[in-house]
Amino acid sequence: MADRDPSSPPTEPDTSDGVDSEPRADAASGPDAVGTPDAAGGPDTTADPSSPDRWLYAGESVVAREPLGTGWLAVTTHRLLVYTPDTDGPRFTGYDRPNVKDVRVDAGGNTRYLAVLPRAAVYAVVLLGGWFAFGRAGLTSLLAVDAGGSLSVVGMAGLFGTIRRALELLELALLGGGLLLAVVAIALCGLYLASRRSRLVVDVAGEGTVALSLPAGARAADVSLTRIHDALASE
Repeated sequence: MADRDPSSPPTEPDTSDGVDSEPRADAASGPDAVGTPDAAGGPDTTADPSSPDRWLYAGESVVAREPLGTGWLAVTTHRLLVYTPDTDGPRFTGYDRPNVKDVRVDAGGNTRYLAVLPRAAVYAVVLLGGWFAFGRAGLTSLLAVDAGGSLSVVGMAGLFGTIRRALELLELALLGGGLLLAVVAIALCGLYLASRRSRLVVDVAGEGTVALSLPAGARAADVSLTRIHDALASE
Protein backbone atom coordinates (compact mmCIF):
# COMPACT_ATOMS: atom_id res chain seq x y z
CA MET A 1 0.00 0.00 0.00
CA ALA A 2 1.52 3.32 -1.13
CA ASP A 3 2.05 6.11 1.35
CA ARG A 4 -0.32 9.12 0.96
CA ASP A 5 1.19 12.48 0.28
CA PRO A 6 0.89 14.53 3.48
CA SER A 7 0.34 17.73 1.48
CA SER A 8 -2.81 16.43 -0.30
CA PRO A 9 -6.25 17.31 1.23
CA PRO A 10 -8.06 14.60 3.14
CA THR A 11 -10.61 12.66 1.19
CA GLU A 12 -14.34 12.82 2.15
CA PRO A 13 -15.95 9.58 3.25
CA ASP A 14 -18.20 7.97 0.68
CA THR A 15 -21.83 8.17 1.79
CA SER A 16 -23.44 7.32 -1.50
CA ASP A 17 -24.40 3.87 -0.26
CA GLY A 18 -25.49 4.99 3.22
CA VAL A 19 -28.48 6.79 4.73
CA ASP A 20 -28.90 10.56 4.36
CA SER A 21 -27.62 12.42 7.38
CA GLU A 22 -30.70 14.72 7.45
CA PRO A 23 -34.19 13.19 7.29
CA ARG A 24 -36.61 14.56 4.71
CA ALA A 25 -40.02 15.80 5.80
CA ASP A 26 -42.78 13.72 4.32
CA ALA A 27 -45.77 16.05 3.74
CA ALA A 28 -48.11 13.13 3.24
CA SER A 29 -47.12 11.29 6.40
CA GLY A 30 -48.81 13.66 8.93
CA PRO A 31 -52.18 15.41 9.26
CA ASP A 32 -52.84 18.72 7.52
CA ALA A 33 -51.94 21.81 9.55
CA VAL A 34 -55.26 23.50 8.82
CA GLY A 35 -58.54 21.64 9.17
CA THR A 36 -61.88 22.27 7.53
CA PRO A 37 -64.39 24.59 9.25
CA ASP A 38 -66.64 21.72 10.28
CA ALA A 39 -63.86 19.28 11.17
CA ALA A 40 -64.76 19.52 14.87
CA GLY A 41 -68.51 19.53 14.30
CA GLY A 42 -68.80 23.30 14.78
CA PRO A 43 -70.64 25.90 12.68
CA ASP A 44 -69.67 26.41 9.06
CA THR A 45 -67.80 29.70 9.15
CA THR A 46 -67.96 30.01 5.36
CA ALA A 47 -71.76 30.37 5.30
CA ASP A 48 -73.63 33.68 5.19
CA PRO A 49 -73.83 35.12 8.75
CA SER A 50 -77.40 36.27 8.09
CA SER A 51 -78.52 32.68 7.41
CA PRO A 52 -79.34 30.10 10.11
CA ASP A 53 -77.07 27.65 8.28
CA ARG A 54 -74.12 29.71 9.49
CA TRP A 55 -74.84 28.73 13.10
CA LEU A 56 -75.74 25.05 12.73
CA TYR A 57 -73.64 22.29 14.22
CA ALA A 58 -72.98 18.93 12.61
CA GLY A 59 -76.19 16.91 12.43
CA GLU A 60 -78.38 19.95 13.13
CA SER A 61 -80.99 21.25 10.67
CA VAL A 62 -83.55 24.06 10.55
CA VAL A 63 -87.15 23.05 11.30
CA ALA A 64 -88.89 26.46 11.13
CA ARG A 65 -87.84 30.04 10.53
CA GLU A 66 -89.59 33.39 11.07
CA PRO A 67 -88.17 36.71 9.79
CA LEU A 68 -87.69 39.51 12.32
CA GLY A 69 -87.00 42.63 10.27
CA THR A 70 -83.32 42.42 9.38
CA GLY A 71 -82.94 39.32 11.56
CA TRP A 72 -84.70 36.01 12.09
CA LEU A 73 -85.95 33.49 14.63
CA ALA A 74 -85.34 29.83 13.87
CA VAL A 75 -86.07 26.48 15.47
CA THR A 76 -83.62 23.70 14.72
CA THR A 77 -83.61 20.05 15.68
CA HIS A 78 -81.63 20.97 18.80
CA ARG A 79 -82.00 24.67 19.61
CA LEU A 80 -83.92 27.93 19.34
CA LEU A 81 -81.76 30.47 17.48
CA VAL A 82 -82.30 34.25 17.52
CA TYR A 83 -80.42 36.58 15.18
CA THR A 84 -81.08 40.26 15.95
CA PRO A 85 -78.64 42.64 14.24
CA ASP A 86 -78.90 46.41 14.65
CA THR A 87 -79.72 46.08 18.36
CA ASP A 88 -77.91 47.11 21.53
CA GLY A 89 -77.84 43.56 22.89
CA PRO A 90 -76.16 40.43 21.52
CA ARG A 91 -76.63 39.84 17.80
CA PHE A 92 -76.96 36.06 18.11
CA THR A 93 -78.29 33.93 20.94
CA GLY A 94 -79.24 30.28 21.16
CA TYR A 95 -81.17 28.20 23.68
CA ASP A 96 -81.48 24.43 23.93
CA ARG A 97 -84.98 23.37 22.92
CA PRO A 98 -85.76 21.42 26.13
CA ASN A 99 -85.16 24.61 28.15
CA VAL A 100 -87.44 26.86 26.06
CA LYS A 101 -90.83 27.16 27.77
CA ASP A 102 -92.44 29.92 25.69
CA VAL A 103 -91.70 32.49 22.98
CA ARG A 104 -93.75 35.64 22.43
CA VAL A 105 -93.55 39.17 21.09
CA ASP A 106 -94.75 42.12 23.14
CA ALA A 107 -93.89 45.74 23.87
CA GLY A 108 -92.00 46.98 26.90
CA GLY A 109 -90.36 50.17 28.10
CA ASN A 110 -88.00 51.45 30.76
CA THR A 111 -89.32 49.97 34.01
CA ARG A 112 -87.52 52.59 36.10
CA TYR A 113 -90.27 55.05 35.21
CA LEU A 114 -92.90 52.59 36.42
CA ALA A 115 -91.09 52.20 39.74
CA VAL A 116 -91.63 55.89 40.58
CA LEU A 117 -94.94 56.51 38.80
CA PRO A 118 -97.30 54.81 41.32
CA ARG A 119 -95.86 56.66 44.31
CA ALA A 120 -96.00 60.03 42.56
CA ALA A 121 -99.61 59.41 41.56
CA VAL A 122 -100.66 58.31 45.08
CA TYR A 123 -98.97 61.28 46.76
CA ALA A 124 -100.60 63.65 44.27
CA VAL A 125 -104.04 62.23 45.04
CA VAL A 126 -103.44 62.47 48.81
CA LEU A 127 -102.25 66.08 48.68
CA LEU A 128 -105.01 67.23 46.34
CA GLY A 129 -107.54 65.36 48.48
CA GLY A 130 -106.26 67.16 51.58
CA TRP A 131 -106.51 70.52 49.82
CA PHE A 132 -110.08 69.77 48.75
CA ALA A 133 -111.01 68.67 52.29
CA PHE A 134 -109.60 71.90 53.75
CA GLY A 135 -111.63 73.96 51.32
CA ARG A 136 -114.84 72.07 52.06
CA ALA A 137 -114.36 72.30 55.83
CA GLY A 138 -113.93 76.09 55.76
CA LEU A 139 -111.56 76.11 58.72
CA THR A 140 -110.04 79.45 57.78
CA SER A 141 -113.43 81.18 57.81
CA LEU A 142 -114.28 79.72 61.22
CA LEU A 143 -111.15 81.25 62.73
CA ALA A 144 -111.99 84.75 61.49
CA VAL A 145 -112.76 86.65 64.74
CA ASP A 146 -114.01 90.24 64.87
CA ALA A 147 -112.63 91.96 67.95
CA GLY A 148 -115.39 94.60 67.85
CA GLY A 149 -113.20 97.12 69.68
CA SER A 150 -113.07 94.96 72.80
CA LEU A 151 -109.59 94.79 74.25
CA SER A 152 -110.30 91.41 75.80
CA VAL A 153 -110.91 89.90 72.39
CA VAL A 154 -107.94 91.48 70.65
CA GLY A 155 -105.49 88.91 72.02
CA MET A 156 -107.66 85.97 70.96
CA ALA A 157 -108.24 87.53 67.54
CA GLY A 158 -104.49 87.83 67.01
CA LEU A 159 -103.96 84.18 67.97
CA PHE A 160 -106.77 82.99 65.71
CA GLY A 161 -105.44 85.15 62.89
CA THR A 162 -102.02 83.51 63.18
CA ILE A 163 -103.57 80.04 63.11
CA ARG A 164 -105.75 81.00 60.14
CA ARG A 165 -102.74 82.22 58.14
CA ALA A 166 -100.88 78.99 58.95
CA LEU A 167 -103.85 76.97 57.71
CA GLU A 168 -104.01 79.05 54.54
CA LEU A 169 -100.31 78.38 53.91
CA LEU A 170 -100.88 74.68 54.56
CA GLU A 171 -103.80 74.64 52.14
CA LEU A 172 -101.69 76.39 49.52
CA ALA A 173 -98.83 73.91 50.09
CA LEU A 174 -101.20 70.97 49.65
CA LEU A 175 -102.47 72.41 46.38
CA GLY A 176 -99.00 73.22 45.04
CA GLY A 177 -97.49 69.89 46.08
CA GLY A 178 -100.41 67.93 44.67
CA LEU A 179 -100.26 69.73 41.32
CA LEU A 180 -96.48 69.30 41.13
CA LEU A 181 -96.65 65.57 41.82
CA ALA A 182 -99.50 65.22 39.33
CA VAL A 183 -97.32 66.82 36.65
CA VAL A 184 -94.44 64.49 37.59
CA ALA A 185 -96.72 61.45 37.34
CA ILE A 186 -97.98 62.52 33.91
CA ALA A 187 -94.40 63.15 32.74
CA LEU A 188 -93.25 59.72 33.94
CA CYS A 189 -96.17 58.09 32.16
CA GLY A 190 -95.25 59.90 28.94
CA LEU A 191 -91.59 58.92 29.24
CA TYR A 192 -92.51 55.29 29.75
CA LEU A 193 -94.81 55.26 26.72
CA ALA A 194 -92.09 56.92 24.64
CA SER A 195 -89.56 54.26 25.72
CA ARG A 196 -91.77 51.31 24.77
CA ARG A 197 -90.30 49.11 22.05
CA SER A 198 -91.32 45.81 20.51
CA ARG A 199 -89.29 42.95 21.91
CA LEU A 200 -88.96 39.20 21.71
CA VAL A 201 -89.50 37.48 25.05
CA VAL A 202 -88.17 33.97 25.65
CA ASP A 203 -89.03 32.05 28.82
CA VAL A 204 -86.02 29.85 29.53
CA ALA A 205 -85.96 27.24 32.28
CA GLY A 206 -83.23 28.07 34.77
CA GLU A 207 -82.72 31.60 33.39
CA GLY A 208 -86.16 33.15 33.73
CA THR A 209 -87.56 35.61 31.21
CA VAL A 210 -85.12 36.89 28.60
CA ALA A 211 -86.21 40.02 26.68
CA LEU A 212 -84.45 40.73 23.38
CA SER A 213 -84.95 43.91 21.36
CA LEU A 214 -86.33 43.36 17.88
CA PRO A 215 -84.04 44.47 15.04
CA ALA A 216 -84.77 47.41 12.79
CA GLY A 217 -87.85 47.01 10.61
CA ALA A 218 -89.56 44.45 12.86
CA ARG A 219 -92.99 45.23 14.29
CA ALA A 220 -94.86 43.12 16.81
CA ALA A 221 -97.99 43.12 14.62
CA ASP A 222 -96.04 41.65 11.68
CA VAL A 223 -94.44 38.77 13.58
CA SER A 224 -96.30 35.45 13.59
CA LEU A 225 -94.95 32.77 15.90
CA THR A 226 -97.38 30.02 14.93
CA ARG A 227 -94.78 27.98 13.06
CA ILE A 228 -92.25 28.57 15.83
CA HIS A 229 -94.65 27.29 18.49
CA ASP A 230 -95.58 24.28 16.35
CA ALA A 231 -91.92 23.45 15.79
CA LEU A 232 -91.10 23.74 19.49
CA ALA A 233 -94.06 21.52 20.38
CA SER A 234 -92.99 18.82 17.93
CA GLU A 235 -90.53 16.16 19.00
